[in-house]
Amino acid sequence: MRKLRLTAALGTLTVALLAPLATAAPVTTLAGPTTINARQFTLTTDMTSLASKVTALETALAGRRKTVDQVMQAANRPRGALCNASAYKPATDRWGSAVEGFCWNDGDDAADHWYPQGITTTRDALEAGQYDNHQLVANSWYHKPENDTAGSPNKGVRLSLTDWDADFANNYRHLLLVEPVTGGSYKAVPIHAGGIFWYGDLLYVADTGTGFRIFDFRKIYSADTGKANAIGKQSDGTFHAHDYAYVMVQTGWIRNAGAGLRYSFVSLDRATTPDSMVMGEWTPDTSGTSRIVRFPLDYTDRLPVQEADGKTYGNEAYSTGFLSMQGVAAHDGRFWFSSSAGDGGPTGNYGTLRIWNRGSTTVTSYGWLYGAEDLTYWPDAANPDSIWSLTEYPNYRAVIQVPSGLN
Repeated sequence: MRKLRLTAALGTLTVALLAPLATAAPVTTLAGPTTINARQFTLTTDMTSLASKVTALETALAGRRKTVDQVMQAANRPRGALCNASAYKPATDRWGSAVEGFCWNDGDDAADHWYPQGITTTRDALEAGQYDNHQLVANSWYHKPENDTAGSPNKGVRLSLTDWDADFANNYRHLLLVEPVTGGSYKAVPIHAGGIFWYGDLLYVADTGTGFRIFDFRKIYSADTGKANAIGKQSDGTFHAHDYAYVMVQTGWIRNAGAGLRYSFVSLDRATTPDSMVMGEWTPDTSGTSRIVRFPLDYTDRLPVQEADGKTYGNEAYSTGFLSMQGVAAHDGRFWFSSSAGDGGPTGNYGTLRIWNRGSTTVTSYGWLYGAEDLTYWPDAANPDSIWSLTEYPNYRAVIQVPSGLN
């Protein structure tokens, strides 16, 4: 289907490598990522320990199950054209009208108790590019209860599904991600959710100290509304989700089983055989390693490929030395790394987009976004492929798309 294209024409301010520069020329260094032993990093897959709780919850929520199409038919928040131009001026100064994307509504743009982090699309989910007849951009947000109303519990993670197809209304809808608990109920998922990817029916969500949580798009249910601080089954038999009308249920875990890793962000790479996920670490200073690790995926069940011992082993890994990394995308041996630069304001704190080809000693760096976060690759048969990313800070939020064929 035809994609709806929203663009923004902006003024001139060029920022690269965290500080303003006079021109838009890329900065090139010879400090490429260093190869490290990938097989020291292992994962185990657990799709059984939550199974009985999921079954009990399905019984308790009988009649409430919803499809992605039903959720999108009820999408209630209009997405807007690109706004908050200063947050992505370096991208627009370089790529001009090729920068596309959207903004949240005013309430979500300004909210200081929900922060957007991860990004994936239906181009990840299925090669056809649509899921349940919709072309969507999905974003994760984590809750900051200290910035919410007095006494607010931690509401965990919400997922935004945003239409990116001219054949549907340009709206989005939030769903609350929940973990099933004993007794046919559920609870919030209080994690950072810094990276996500959609693969078949499954949503992988990075869980910093653990690995990944797996949620299922076939297990979306309607919830009762009107109680902002209530979660799960209530004494009157209703089911609430902090005033969100839909929940999506966790069905499994992918746990770290080898050398220690910080699971900060992740993306899908469909250009490898088999498909693979590439995850990375956020490190704030030079005491960290900022590693990137690739793990193989099984297309048939959409889970990590297991060897004879039941574990999944990394098959590519690097120490990058890049500080404050927030996202990675990979395709055909090329890597894109997104780094942020603090929250002091956009004029002096733009992030960096680094591009590296496997085997090269050259890394090309560009001025990037203020409050830069996750990345995802967008293959496109009709147009040049692109990279999606997003910004996180209140009143500087945008979700943007830029060409992937950068020099």
